Amino acid sequence: MRKQTVIPDNLLPFIMIAGAVTLYFSSILFTNNTFFVGDLYTQFYPWKDFAKNSLQSGTVPFWNPYVFSGVPFIADVQKGILYPPGIVFLLFDFPAALKIYLMLHFILAGFSVYVLAKSLGCDPAPAFAASLIFIFNSFFASKVNNLAALGSAAFLPAILYTFKLFIDRKKATFFILGCALLSLSFLAGHFRTFINSLFFCLLFSAFYISFFGAGFRISRMIKLLIASAAALIITLGLTMPQSGLFAELLFNSAISIVSDYVSFNVNSMDFLNFFSLTAPPDAGYASLSGWNDYSKGINVFFSATFIFLFIASLFRKKNSLYYFSLVIFILALLIALGKNTPVHSFFLKFLPFLAEPKFPGTALSLLILPASFIAACSMASLSGPSDGRIPEKSLLLWLLYAMLPVPALIAFFNKNLSSVFGLDNETLIALIKGTSFFILMYVLNYVLYLLKEKQHIKPAFYQAIIIALIFSELYTFMARTNPTAEQNAVYGKNNTPETAQLMRTSSYKFGHIGLPEKGSVYLLDYITRSERNFFLSIPSCSGMSYGLFDAFGHNDLKLLNYSRFTSRMNTPEGYNRDIINLLNLKYIISGSSLDKYLYEELFDKYSVKIYKNEAAYPLFFMSENIRIPKMLISQVSWTRKNEYEFGNLRVNISNEQQGWLIFCNSFYPGWTAYVDNMSEKIQQCFGLYMGVSLPPGTHEIIFNYTPENYIYYKIIFALAFIFFLVLGAVKLISLKK
Repeated sequence: MRKQTVIPDNLLPFIMIAGAVTLYFSSILFTNNTFFVGDLYTQFYPWKDFAKNSLQSGTVPFWNPYVFSGVPFIADVQKGILYPPGIVFLLFDFPAALKIYLMLHFILAGFSVYVLAKSLGCDPAPAFAASLIFIFNSFFASKVNNLAALGSAAFLPAILYTFKLFIDRKKATFFILGCALLSLSFLAGHFRTFINSLFFCLLFSAFYISFFGAGFRISRMIKLLIASAAALIITLGLTMPQSGLFAELLFNSAISIVSDYVSFNVNSMDFLNFFSLTAPPDAGYASLSGWNDYSKGINVFFSATFIFLFIASLFRKKNSLYYFSLVIFILALLIALGKNTPVHSFFLKFLPFLAEPKFPGTALSLLILPASFIAACSMASLSGPSDGRIPEKSLLLWLLYAMLPVPALIAFFNKNLSSVFGLDNETLIALIKGTSFFILMYVLNYVLYLLKEKQHIKPAFYQAIIIALIFSELYTFMARTNPTAEQNAVYGKNNTPETAQLMRTSSYKFGHIGLPEKGSVYLLDYITRSERNFFLSIPSCSGMSYGLFDAFGHNDLKLLNYSRFTSRMNTPEGYNRDIINLLNLKYIISGSSLDKYLYEELFDKYSVKIYKNEAAYPLFFMSENIRIPKMLISQVSWTRKNEYEFGNLRVNISNEQQGWLIFCNSFYPGWTAYVDNMSEKIQQCFGLYMGVSLPPGTHEIIFNYTPENYIYYKIIFALAFIFFLVLGAVKLISLKK
């Protein structure tokens, strides 16, 4: 008997998936263009650039002084610094590394889905269709915007496959491999996606045991829970240098504050936009806007062909995989609808890990894999023998579905109704386009199905056409969703904006006041490239790229003390100037005019103004107390003996009076101070900064940041890794015997 292999013998599916991914990314692979979109430009590029500069200098970047008055860097798992595949960003420049990173994760995800679907009973053609729907649907494809989410999501099908093999063969090797893949999913950097993956793994395993394995029993479910807990513990051990620091940061961040029910339901998906789940995204920026607004639901477009397959096969015989996938699909929709159903309040109370604050719509990520399985099962069902026609019940359901956008179409011609539905012209036009396209694709699919049923075309050829239609739809509407630009124009230091040069200083910060951000980018310098307009600007994490200190930045994980401090800046009477000065805010970017008696205007272009604030406190100053900020009691003469980067600063201070030396850097556990080689306790000042008591004279002071518990996290990781090595060696020896 031929021994069953884990990897399919035929590499053709892998080659086909790799080819499809190559074609999908041809706009950047074979040109000098690169993606220029959202968080990719405003966060991930500065993060990777900062980490690269740090590690190349031989320093571990524990601390980032360039945003939020200083914040832990490695501790934020979104940075993906400890994620092994992220090494490409250290070895290559950002555009080249981005291409490798995207290709690697898309091929991994696509091939994993194919192998998983085949192992669950799907034939090669439906399994291949499932892989295309998984990696090219708009939710996954739009994640070029978010490398962390992409990396975490890409491992889900591979994790499920390894755990399936573990259940089937009862071999610890597959359990170990599954834990390793879970660790990679976490280290990739998107905690929400990782939690969703854990939840999906548990559901999948319970389902597989009940319907494909030994059958449902309470004892087996208890064993499953024990195995899941063990997998989680091992994963935490393997990721402890990251997960430990991340837990500390979460505890000290503003996100730790419990919000009310209303804030937990921001960006719930609206019923009115349900049709957009299947309507093709409008050209240009649909997925990007969908990432920022989950209520639109447009980031889960699976193709109109998928909808035809689903509805046309509803009343035909299906397997257990189909029904499991359908249950998960419906569950994810209910979670995503958030405040619009009573289900979300239930999840908040009993399953809070499924109800993320502010973004119920993130549950849409759970739709991807079940939708892929539904497509594969539906395709297989329609490809098989039948009575020659689609049941009338299916046709009726499709007609009812097609009627969903009719009120919107009527509203397009009736402005009164438009206001009732809350639809703007852009949305209405998109709905009209989507409806027309949907009807066209339905007719085409129906004709193909009838041709197959009348045996004018063979089932294999029918499946090939269906696959081609799915890919064509997804490629047509999704490959151009993420905008591109010439790579040297957006990811290089050759074109430093004049505003960056204007505000460059050794220690003072810049920040925006009353200026709405557009794509999280400060709109400063405007250029035209390749007949498309882009803002060559200072991104909201700009300090890491241009050596500027940003008082605000862009990241969800702000320190709690920082959030409380900056919340006092806006008052009913206007901006609190004392807070502005204490923020070390010397350069103010504003969309409106400020008092010219208080602030000197330096820049006025593109509806953006930049002012200079001479009253801003310097990086170091003396104060008579650490609770209530007062005028500095004496000027401080200081010189920096090294660059203020990566959590280390050596400085010479000359002061004339006894008092508190205030260092305008966020107070955080792990900072130490040495005054003239003597350890000095750091106090929290004004609720935000660090301060040390200082006698008159000239002093050398060293400030250093090293996470307090990092050594223990490394020990736990070492023990877990050694355990894995020993276990692997034992398994290898047993196999040889």
